[in-house]
Amino acid sequence: MPLHDWNRMSDGQFHHFHNAWIYQLAEALNAGLLASEFLAAGEPAAIAHEVASDSQASETMRYERKRDRLTIRHVSGNRVVAVVEIVSPGNKSSRARWEAFLGKAVDFLEAGVHLLLIDLFPPGRFDPEGLHAALWDRLTGTPTTPLPADQRQFAAYAAGETVEAFIEPRGVGSPLPSAPLFLAPGWYILLPLEETYMATWQAYPEPWRKLL
Repeated sequence: MPLHDWNRMSDGQFHHFHNAWIYQLAEALNAGLLASEFLAAGEPAAIAHEVASDSQASETMRYERKRDRLTIRHVSGNRVVAVVEIVSPGNKSSRARWEAFLGKAVDFLEAGVHLLLIDLFPPGRFDPEGLHAALWDRLTGTPTTPLPADQRQFAAYAAGETVEAFIEPRGVGSPLPSAPLFLAPGWYILLPLEETYMATWQAYPEPWRKLL
């Protein structure tokens, strides 16, 4: 299935797809992709309250507060081993929220939690070189290859003594990659992004599908 241009949709329309895709991914993982000592679950990606300055900002933040992330836990002690984050418009709606998003990603990696970031939006004013370039600069202080302005990004990170990054850019209309989801250093499974995206799309409201 080709990647759609989600810039054309409202925050609420994308939010519906965002959370539905999270749970499609969780179902695929729990249906046999994960070994029995792991489980996947959608969990709230809580953020601090922020006063909105206008109605558009208010709508953005309302959906951002309801955004979920996919968390993979080891059943022993229920510890988090990996997180999948799908970037939302709210993450990029202000400098403070973008910095908070990057800060949380760094916190995960520094705590040894592996990370997969999915950004279905092009580089913007707070990430002009793309999500990975912004995170890599925050994490290491070193530059990396900028993302072309018309590309979206799928970025997998293996946490450990050093962080390894595996980047897959995609353009609108391209198929989604099978991205690595690390569960331990040197050990990953391929997350079925294409299949779960397609299943989510097929259940997406038809009037909204026609807009894309």
